[in-house]
Amino acid sequence: MPRRLLIAPRWAGTAGDDWYPWLLRQELPYEAIDVVPAPAPGAPEIGPWVAALHAAVAESAIPSEETLLVGHSVGCRALLHMLSGHPSTESLAQPWPTFAGMLCVAGWWTVDKPWAGLRPWIRRPINLPRVRATAAPIHVLISDNDPFTADWEATVAQWRELLDAEVTVHEGAAHFNKTEQPEVVAALRVM
Repeated sequence: MPRRLLIAPRWAGTAGDDWYPWLLRQELPYEAIDVVPAPAPGAPEIGPWVAALHAAVAESAIPSEETLLVGHSVGCRALLHMLSGHPSTESLAQPWPTFAGMLCVAGWWTVDKPWAGLRPWIRRPINLPRVRATAAPIHVLISDNDPFTADWEATVAQWRELLDAEVTVHEGAAHFNKTEQPEVVAALRVM
């Protein structure tokens, strides 16, 4: 059973935004819930954010095998990039870390109108076999009216095809930016 949640928030998101503070107040069976925002949340870059996530994993007393990853929007991509190229792969003597699973909230593969800073997040390849091997099971929460990804059916198909993810579509949840998101807690209780 996971003992820790490691959360990567949305673009420009910090620990005080959206449903993250509310989640910390919920009675969930985790010893630790850590929000790891990008070093520059308003203009996150892959390298620095992935490094911050690596550090959060490495510095924790709770092993990765007991850590459940939670990403929100671009935070999902940050986690996918972390899993895709973790530093431990640089040395064959070190084992590849595994995690208890991953929950992607408003996860996407494409964005209808990507801005310049977002394009590297979309274009940089992800090592899908490595992600599947290190963070299964993967659950995804999608909304049927996400303002950034209108074709939610294609998004669902991509998650299922590329990562064998279990996807739940929620009606009218937009980009899951409310101060309370019971859907997230429900998914975490199932996981």
